[in-house]
Amino acid sequence: MSARRSRRCRAVVAVGGLDPSCGAGIAADVRTLADFDVLPAAVATAVTVQSGSGLELSEALRPGLVAAQLEEILDTWPVAAVKLGQIPTPACARAVASCLAGRGLPLVVDPVIEASGGGLLASPRAVAGVKRCIFPITSVLTANLSEAAALSGMVVDDEESMAAAAAVIAGLGPRAVLVKGGHLRGEVVDILWTPRGVWRFAASRLAPGGRGRSGAVAGAAGMHGSGCALASALAASLARGQSLRPAVESARAYVRAWLADSLRVGARPVLRSPRPHPVAG
Repeated sequence: MSARRSRRCRAVVAVGGLDPSCGAGIAADVRTLADFDVLPAAVATAVTVQSGSGLELSEALRPGLVAAQLEEILDTWPVAAVKLGQIPTPACARAVASCLAGRGLPLVVDPVIEASGGGLLASPRAVAGVKRCIFPITSVLTANLSEAAALSGMVVDDEESMAAAAAVIAGLGPRAVLVKGGHLRGEVVDILWTPRGVWRFAASRLAPGGRGRSGAVAGAAGMHGSGCALASALAASLARGQSLRPAVESARAYVRAWLADSLRVGARPVLRSPRPHPVAG
């Protein structure tokens, strides 16, 4: 079997909400996973009404339906990693955790709380359910500044507080935490906390209509779905056998190319996947 075919036989399942614009949620996850040459699968937890300019409506699916979707894929596909996004209710968190328990799969959690354009995607009770049920089985959690603040109970507005918040969040269960600094001023800095140390990933900011340094990730302020793309790219890289730090670098490079290749239509960005994707191996 060729190396390419072997990679393609690895599946990654994305669990989260359905965004009809395909800019975020499981539709965007599937696009990213396909770019990484893994088999994409998608499990819906909620159906939303949004188009990038704001959330109009979000309706949670029954926990039993979510569990049935996920169990079908886990039991029949060669799943090598899981990416988790919107979890709209505590019951959904319990159902997903029950499906994943004991499987030992890498789990990347993007703790979706609000839509990029505004609007609540997870209630405080749902977030508490994710903390209680999902965090203990999380391999790596990705959080932007506002999510890191909400999860840690801290003000997160610089590199020092990003590292401190990541350590607090890791104390809730995740084995590693990536806090994304796309909304900071100046350089774009992400902070990765692991039990073995803390790593800083820095990049020039991508100017509108232009490109920064090769391989640098751009600030994603206001970009619809950039967090989904990063977490899905990270899950795909882990499924392909990369260790955590190289997987973070691959995911950042992918999002960098993705943002640089974006087109602006009207008032909102419409993003297309870069071709070819910048992941080696």
